[in-house]
Amino acid sequence: MPLGNLELVRARKACAGCQSVVSALLRVKEVAEPDLLGLDARLRFDGRNFFCDIYPHGQEPSVSRGPMLIQTEHSDATQRIAGVRYGRVMDADRIDTDLIFSWIETCDRLHRDAGTQTNMASLLTQTDLSFLYLIDLEQECLVRAHLSDSSSGGPRYVALSYVWGQVEIPKTTTENLRELQKPGALSPRKFASVSGSRLTRTVSDAMRLAYRLGIRFFWTDCFCIVQDGGAEKTMFLSAMASIYAGAYFTIVAGEGAHGDFGIPGVCWGDTPGRPRDITCSYMRFPDFVLQTEHINDHVAKSICSGTPWSTRAWTFQEALFSRRLLVCNGTVSWFCRNFRSEEWMACEHGAADTRHETPGFILDVPDWPDIMQLARMVLEYAKRDLTFENDVLAAFAGATTVLSRSFRPGFHFGLPEMFFDVCLLWEGDRRQSQPLRRREGENVRLPSWSWVNVKGSLFLDMWTSFGSHFYAAGLPLPDPRVVEPLVRWRKNILANGRSKPGEYVFSALDGNSSLLHGWSLMQQPRRGQTDYSFSHPSLANRMFSHPFPLLPRGMRSEGQSEVTNSAVLTFTAKRSWLTRAEQLKRHPWLEYPIYRTYVLRNNQGVWAGVLSDDGLDGEGSEELPLYRNETQCELIAISKTRVRDWKWAKGILLEWELDEHPSADRIEDSYEYYNVLWVCWSDSVAYRRGTGRVPMEIWDGLELEELEVNLG
Repeated sequence: MPLGNLELVRARKACAGCQSVVSALLRVKEVAEPDLLGLDARLRFDGRNFFCDIYPHGQEPSVSRGPMLIQTEHSDATQRIAGVRYGRVMDADRIDTDLIFSWIETCDRLHRDAGTQTNMASLLTQTDLSFLYLIDLEQECLVRAHLSDSSSGGPRYVALSYVWGQVEIPKTTTENLRELQKPGALSPRKFASVSGSRLTRTVSDAMRLAYRLGIRFFWTDCFCIVQDGGAEKTMFLSAMASIYAGAYFTIVAGEGAHGDFGIPGVCWGDTPGRPRDITCSYMRFPDFVLQTEHINDHVAKSICSGTPWSTRAWTFQEALFSRRLLVCNGTVSWFCRNFRSEEWMACEHGAADTRHETPGFILDVPDWPDIMQLARMVLEYAKRDLTFENDVLAAFAGATTVLSRSFRPGFHFGLPEMFFDVCLLWEGDRRQSQPLRRREGENVRLPSWSWVNVKGSLFLDMWTSFGSHFYAAGLPLPDPRVVEPLVRWRKNILANGRSKPGEYVFSALDGNSSLLHGWSLMQQPRRGQTDYSFSHPSLANRMFSHPFPLLPRGMRSEGQSEVTNSAVLTFTAKRSWLTRAEQLKRHPWLEYPIYRTYVLRNNQGVWAGVLSDDGLDGEGSEELPLYRNETQCELIAISKTRVRDWKWAKGILLEWELDEHPSADRIEDSYEYYNVLWVCWSDSVAYRRGTGRVPMEIWDGLELEELEVNLG
């Protein structure tokens, strides 16, 4: 259907459809004002999609350009074309709460057990929380809501996930707690008169939206956690994952860089809301409306890609552990565990088109210690921003509290004690030119040996490679991949200065181990050898290559211990020195350049291993020495590894393919080496500078010294 010259189309002021066509093309930047006179347009339908073809004035539209268009939902269902995706006309001034209602009702119907649709959902009743502070949206005040042991877990509430940013956020303190519990205290007018400040737009808009959706109770951190509450505040921060898991759903305020930006489109009464940025435009014709296609933009908006919300550490666990999300970021989107509905797309929640793979949030938490999942979480969290970097542990405490139920006996400064020796082998991502940056906590001294000490891209392939093997059932012995601890770690207790040994995991095939209680061993002959698998009645339908400790039902997990433990680890180890030589910039198996990876050589210049530099040179603090760019490296051996799987290892153990590697001219397919920490010292405390690997025969031939180490 020809539309004609675009300048002439715009000149038809009385034609709303003509005005909408030109306005839409200008808004999506398909055309510019000065070019209208020289361009013609037409509508075209190819049997599935509409297009607005744009071509030079007076020429045949053989070569054209222009946007694809989506037909919006036809009011008469009989007029709809099978197989065609329909859009929805959105009101830029108003969020459609009726639409959200329909999503919620359909989601509840599809998941009658919405309270248990993920393993996270029941955790609220498994924590020590006996109550929550909630905002009663009818009484407009704080209430102390007691949590029952029933499946309901207490009153139904909606939680808010947002960015505080660099604005003053009103909050609950021990001083104003009683006042905020009086009816009407959190109404916008009364709050302003009593406190002298107003509710931030984001919090007030989210409260209004929840109320319009028929939810009585509302949870937000600034009011529902007493900010100077000491031990009570710590208790709630550790339970953040369970708080969000227990919410009926979570409102994500994805727009803006601070908590006073608000949620555009939320209406107060009949007054239109602040206009939303809905990206698409509409071409309105007498019998139908066409929407400019922006699927990639819509998808990016629905997961808040590129927004401050997506980069903040605190919001990480809020999205990860929520059961369902209502994302407000220009357009509105609804996520549950299985389906995803978009405001711009006319499709019933639960239809085939709404099924999705969760985009980095809404997490299932298994009953077993999934180090693969933990690695994915750490990789994402380590890149997140914090206004106050001493919050790095607190903002992750909800996650570790939950995961401690399967990672027995818990976490120590972000590392699971069950896999402590392997998890010490984190590195900066050698594929990234940007080095790690140290997080400088003001009130918390972060350990150099843990990933919580740094911000940036990490390389955790040692975690995932050995972790995946840990869960692989039916493996022969001896194991093709083994990490053998060489040191006995002792944690130092802050209160009395004493130390206690770190707790460890399993004794593999030691039938006398108490950790094997409840486990069954299965042996299966295969090709002249015996494969071994373990099973446990509480982990139905899963087989493992090792047994591991399980938390008895009803028993609480220890969670994190940073409040009582020092960041210093004490142990006895052997040390030696090697020279950090040339940098490895390329590798025969890898197509990408390598950064901060070096060759180790002995005093005679003979190849002796590889070194991964944490890249924190020059980032000293008052407590830590400036890391000098020295070539002589002090190395401490912490574990020994045996690998008999060359094809698996070649992309991770880069040195195995180097011509100077001791096994380069051997036939056997094995590699034994020591994992070492590169350290420097200050006031009798050692600090990590990087990690390395030294072949066993080379390390054993060095001059070794045993010493007591305090690793800070």
